[in-house]
Amino acid sequence: MTELLRQASAQSLLISQAIAAKARLNTTDLECLDILQMQGQASAGELAKATGLTTGAVTALLDRLEKAGFIKRLPDPADRRRVLATPDPEKIHGLFQIYAPLQEKMEALYGDYDERQLEIIIDFMEKSCAVSKEFIQALQKT
Repeated sequence: MTELLRQASAQSLLISQAIAAKARLNTTDLECLDILQMQGQASAGELAKATGLTTGAVTALLDRLEKAGFIKRLPDPADRRRVLATPDPEKIHGLFQIYAPLQEKMEALYGDYDERQLEIIIDFMEKSCAVSKEFIQALQKT
């Protein structure tokens, strides 16, 4: 089981690297863009907390994403001192086009499982992500 999880993790990283190369991004920028896309928007501090990167590294990352047109920086309507990074929908759509063949095959794969099996898989994935986040936080404290 552990070996399969390691293989899946490695494969995920290789997919990110291949897509990042196609999009002319580095892997960290692509993954942070994905986090932003899932959250809708975030400040540099929020993204730093979510990723474990320093705020300086996140600021440089956001500079690169903005220069490449993947994000826009907008004032936070609730606090004018803060700036929120927001993904550009057109550029995100372009990224989704790169992912589309993989997404299509994965959705076909989901069809091989009944609802109860998918619930178990989802439960495992959620718990696995939580364990991974805790592990990263523990590493950052040492």
